[in-house]
Amino acid sequence: MRALVEKYNSLNETQKKRGLIAILMVLALIGVWLSGQDEAESVGPLIPIESSVPVSPGIFVHVVGEVALPGLYQFPVGSRASDAIDRAGGLPSEAAQESINLARILSDGEQLTVLSREAIDSNDASLVVLIESENYSILFLGDLGQSGQERLLRRHPKLLSQLAAKTLVTQVAHHGSADQSANLYRAIDSEILIFSVGKNDYGHPTNSALGLAWPSGAKVLRTDLLGHVALSFTSELRYRYSGKLTA
Repeated sequence: MRALVEKYNSLNETQKKRGLIAILMVLALIGVWLSGQDEAESVGPLIPIESSVPVSPGIFVHVVGEVALPGLYQFPVGSRASDAIDRAGGLPSEAAQESINLARILSDGEQLTVLSREAIDSNDASLVVLIESENYSILFLGDLGQSGQERLLRRHPKLLSQLAAKTLVTQVAHHGSADQSANLYRAIDSEILIFSVGKNDYGHPTNSALGLAWPSGAKVLRTDLLGHVALSFTSELRYRYSGKLTA
């Protein structure tokens, strides 16, 4: 280092200025080079943004209930419930528009259900279950009232007529209340009517409900009198019961 200082002091003024200028130019070039390296590392590979972001094909929504054309539909992201209703053919007169929020934004994979006016705040929203085998069927009517039973008869006449051709066990709706459709019970023509009922202050099963067995001559099984009922399907339909409940 001392030798460099002595060498520098031996130069005249012109040589000193030229040396300083040369050193400054070298430092400036080094700075430019280092700056270019930092920018190259931060930029990364030049890949178009479009190719690295997957494009969504849209969303799928299952529209069911009181619509003209229930089914699975595809919509653009951001679509609303009103778009789904339009695609499903709109709302018939029996649909309860207040059961859905038409302004709601749809999400992928959801099921949009439109309720019937008859099913709003009533037993007619009850689930109905049908269990079928080759020779026997069991129909659980839940808490379905007369209007709901009539609706079932209007919508599925072919299915109900097929039930009449088999040995059929039917759980009478709503513990045997008076809110029943005689037309439905005549159409299905059950061999056994089960009244699932216990001690109550409502008068269930009512005489009118018990009278549903008369046209077809159906066997009446009441859990309030017989206790638990077990069915057996072998060569013929059999049943057993546990005995009257004491509680």
